[in-house]
Amino acid sequence: MLCFRVYWAFRYRRLAKHLQAPTLEINANKEDVIQVLRVGLIVSLVGLLIAFVASEETVAVVLAKALAQPQGVAVYNPETVIRSLDIFVLLANVNMIGAHFFGGLTLLALLNWIE
Repeated sequence: MLCFRVYWAFRYRRLAKHLQAPTLEINANKEDVIQVLRVGLIVSLVGLLIAFVASEETVAVVLAKALAQPQGVAVYNPETVIRSLDIFVLLANVNMIGAHFFGGLTLLALLNWIE
């Protein structure tokens, strides 16, 4: 979803250049621009939902690993050790939530500005 969102952001740049064209016959109408922005907003909201669910699942896995480790005892089961990869996956999920949130916020500002 985030890759599609990045592609869609580049499409906004092409649309902005298209709207700045000096000739009026090649300009897009207002409904087309609003439709492009709405598609981006829907993608941001769906991506935000997916990233939030993935983040919750990752936090649950890391919490289960932390609770499975006995306190003060050497851990011999490698499946219950919290690895740095677990923390990086959690950080990536939080970054995806932030990217989709700020992308959606930008789209809402653009829709407000156009309407």
